[in-house]
Amino acid sequence: MIKKILFLLVLILVSIEFTFFIFSVYENKRLLSPQVLRENYLSAVYPGYNSGCAWGDTVQPHPFWAIQHSQSLNCKIYPLNRFGFMNNEFQDSELAESFNILVTGGSVAEQIAGHAVNPEGASHLETQMNQDFDSPKGKKIRIINASIASGLQPMQTIITMFFVDKVDSVVSLEGYNEAVEFGSSDLSRPPAVWSEFVADRSSVQFLYTKSAMELIRNRNQSIIGSLYTTFYLGKYLLHTGLEEMKPNQSEPAGQKTAASLEDNFLKNYLKYISVTAATTNSFSKKYILFLQPDISHFKVLTNSEKLVFESGNVSSSKKIERVYEYLLSKKLSFPIVSLQKVFQSEQESLYVDNVHTNSQGSRILAAEISQQIGRYLKLKRKKSDEK
Repeated sequence: MIKKILFLLVLILVSIEFTFFIFSVYENKRLLSPQVLRENYLSAVYPGYNSGCAWGDTVQPHPFWAIQHSQSLNCKIYPLNRFGFMNNEFQDSELAESFNILVTGGSVAEQIAGHAVNPEGASHLETQMNQDFDSPKGKKIRIINASIASGLQPMQTIITMFFVDKVDSVVSLEGYNEAVEFGSSDLSRPPAVWSEFVADRSSVQFLYTKSAMELIRNRNQSIIGSLYTTFYLGKYLLHTGLEEMKPNQSEPAGQKTAASLEDNFLKNYLKYISVTAATTNSFSKKYILFLQPDISHFKVLTNSEKLVFESGNVSSSKKIERVYEYLLSKKLSFPIVSLQKVFQSEQESLYVDNVHTNSQGSRILAAEISQQIGRYLKLKRKKSDEK
């Protein structure tokens, strides 16, 4: 009897593993090992990821802008400057030799502006802008990355105040991290990531998420950790854990209605970007706000993208739409550029989850942002680009 039960359990486990194997081939249109899936996923979601390390291992609290990257004993990020951002180190004296654009935002901004994504040390956006335009000052256009995964307002506003006198223009690529807080926060509290790394490190949700990450990473190279089943289980648990770990920032019951919370959120968001623009303008610099694309709008999703969208937080798309509509309806002294249609004509898979894109998606995003920056800053095109 016991042998029959054991045989049945083994048969069930083998069937599950075979199912995930077939799913992997279908999703990726080719045969990839669990190890390759793991490396591809972590590299796409966490810029600067190197074997055995991920975002949660390379960040620490920062007294001004909530979090920064840091080098740990086992996890290294290159290049990483003294401010804790993925960017080459620079001295103020060097900035006189280039036209400098500060980029703020969260993980999507970090994917196109963070220099760790490129072994050569030049980000997608810096490479693209120097291909498209002549530098108005010095030898080149320099992208100074001040974005970091999980960044959200008012972090960008605080960071801008710190760097504004060192740069020639300020660009922010944001929207998703802010919009997912719509309805549960009014953006008047410290960013959720502060609680995540200070107050909630001993919470059940934090331990749950770290356990999910360990399943994906399989640092011990165990047989169980090398299965397709383990990878997809870890990926699902990681996503749900991160969603659950967001702290409840709502006021005590009865003090704020849902409507007033949403109204205060929109007012505060508008306040932060307006303060950023006013600060930038006071130094005679230009500020451009880019609203990052959302997977559910305009792009024709491939089969694999439909799967990641359906497994993601579908309700976030409605929040994003509401917040973007509000911001774009305002007549402001600075440009707000929606990137919702940037992938409208793309037919191939670009999204690796419901927020982040692969390298091709990042290059497309960088190319569009480069064109818009050139347009608003009136940059001179390279001669080869002139018609």
